[in-house]
Amino acid sequence: GSWYEPGVIFCQQKRIMTGIAGTTLFGVGQGLTRAELAVMMWRYAEPEAANACRNDAANTTGMGDVMSQTWYTAAANWAVANKVINGFPQGDGSFFFEPDTPVTIGQLCTVVANYNQVDSGYSASSLARFSDCGDVPGWAARGLAWCVDAGLVSGYDDGAGVFELRASEQLPRERAATVFMRGYDVGVFDDGSAPLVAPCDDLEISGYWFIRPASAEGLSFTAAS
Repeated sequence: GSWYEPGVIFCQQKRIMTGIAGTTLFGVGQGLTRAELAVMMWRYAEPEAANACRNDAANTTGMGDVMSQTWYTAAANWAVANKVINGFPQGDGSFFFEPDTPVTIGQLCTVVANYNQVDSGYSASSLARFSDCGDVPGWAARGLAWCVDAGLVSGYDDGAGVFELRASEQLPRERAATVFMRGYDVGVFDDGSAPLVAPCDDLEISGYWFIRPASAEGLSFTAAS
């Protein structure tokens, strides 16, 4: 199977990622949006509330670009209220959520670190091992370093033993799934039972899958984040 198969199946079983609405596809190769990331984090943090969501929530984020009564509204409300996602500052002092903007690995790691209340002074020294550490934005260093130290992110192997973070590169959905699986595996996210579900059609596998607990041990994640 593909390097991303375990993470995709795991997140599907956890109901953290359920595929592209109206299709039987997971969306392999498609960029993860900020709205989708908010939903992923909400489903992890408050699974009962997320499962009961009927897309009828009003926007309480204070951000004008979040629509009410959409599939992501309640998740955006939760993410902003809990300071998991803080939005982008605008010239007039307001903030935009930018729900449709693709997520980078730097942003994903920052959100995960925010959720785990990682101190703002967390050392970024572990990023020195990556050849492109000088390209990491200052705001992303804390989250990336914490995720690297926790074992969630290993970087991209160029095939010669040199690893890159590519902190500002758009993050495909399957790489986000891999990070989440690793999070469960190392204890950053709590493990628990998972429902039995059928895999999406774009995974090139068949049958029903159940993995508990998930483990990255023995798997190859070459060129994966």
